Amino acid sequence: MLCPETECLVGKLALVTGGNRGIGLEITKGLAKRGADVIVAARGNVDTHAQCRQISVETGRRISFLALDLADKDSIADAVLEHKWQGHNGTIDIFCANAGISETKCRRNNEGIELCFSVNCLGHHRLFEAFMASDCLDQDARIIFTTGDIYVLSDDCTPDFAFRGRSVSAYSRSKLGNLWQHYEVTTRYPNLVCVAVHPGVVATELEGKIDGIVGFFKRRLMISPFLGAQATLIAATQDLPSGTYFHNKLGCMKLRAGDEANNDQKRSVFWEALSASSR
Repeated sequence: MLCPETECLVGKLALVTGGNRGIGLEITKGLAKRGADVIVAARGNVDTHAQCRQISVETGRRISFLALDLADKDSIADAVLEHKWQGHNGTIDIFCANAGISETKCRRNNEGIELCFSVNCLGHHRLFEAFMASDCLDQDARIIFTTGDIYVLSDDCTPDFAFRGRSVSAYSRSKLGNLWQHYEVTTRYPNLVCVAVHPGVVATELEGKIDGIVGFFKRRLMISPFLGAQATLIAATQDLPSGTYFHNKLGCMKLRAGDEANNDQKRSVFWEALSASSR
């Protein structure tokens, strides 16, 4: 499912977490091609500034880099201040909560919080709340959470999760958490348009390199980052109602009543826990 290439975002400012690699890089390119100025919010590397300049030259849009480590509370606060006071001016019209990690071994951030939870869920929550408190988001901004069908393997998402050995459990829990965040934003901020997307099973470095023999099979069995970006680009440019879960192959999905993502009590408790950790 491909997003129309109509230049429909002229005058819009978008922010993409993890916008310098994999799906995020393709989202950055796709938004710029459709007319948006884009802030790439990421930890970055030596190539990130060059990437931003190249995309800017190719599209004629302003592409800027904002240093951000979603696992670090201080980094998030610094990023919001930099956006507000050091050249990243303007309210954000499109907030793409795209960045994500998949940990096969249990690791924790400097606060002792399991890393998948810290980056995929808590970091995005902290960034969203800080932007809201600083009036950095447009009053009718579009918020897009990247989730994944793998969430069905989990029934909860908490900061104290621990596991031994190799496991996808932390990642699947965080994707359930991203869906809960999406529904809570929809409920708590009715002026915003919030969409969750399943990008597909994409050949990225999320769980290892994409070169060598492993990378060969990844590329054969999974879709490309370009195709993985299409769901987010559709959510950013098309008139989808707030609360939509948009699937890369199935389109707008209606989850069954008993789906864990529809557990109102758990997702409300989850949101309050995120907010408590953000203070």
